[in-house]
Amino acid sequence: ERAGALSVGEMAAELGVSQMTIRRDIDALVTSGLATKVHGGATGSGVSGVGRRDRKLRIGMLVPSVTYYWPQIINGVRRAAESFEATVVVRTSAYSVDEDRRQLSRLLATPGLNGIIAAPFAQSVASYELFERLEGCGLPVVLAEREPPAGYFSRVLESVATDHPGGAALGIRYLHSLGHRRM
Repeated sequence: ERAGALSVGEMAAELGVSQMTIRRDIDALVTSGLATKVHGGATGSGVSGVGRRDRKLRIGMLVPSVTYYWPQIINGVRRAAESFEATVVVRTSAYSVDEDRRQLSRLLATPGLNGIIAAPFAQSVASYELFERLEGCGLPVVLAEREPPAGYFSRVLESVATDHPGGAALGIRYLHSLGHRRM
């Protein structure tokens, strides 16, 4: 985000991994629409706000992965944000409470952040601290595809999730309308 582009060699050295690992990761980001491949590296595809410093609103997004259905969610947020001339800063956490904490700290240090969309790892009591931090950060927060862990009550955190049972029912009704009787 600072430099506007990532160099494969510099990232490999900084992260202590091989250049091949970085190239594979870039390929995955390009496939998911989160980066654009350039000679020797990649640039953000508008997700992290590269080259968009003039925008007024900045939304932080904490997601567990750039695979599965997360690329579609990230791109949907990005498209919606663009209609408001907002920038989206994405951080990933690899389904880890510790990594969620680290990436949330990075997001909260982002200058001009106006709100957060978060999908933290919410599987244990260890995540309570993270939810308390989200609640107390002073920004609007929406949980995406998540609810606070069992036993945690929040009056501040909003949430939105895919209606998987409703989607399955729509699919079954559609197949039934085509004459299928056994699923």
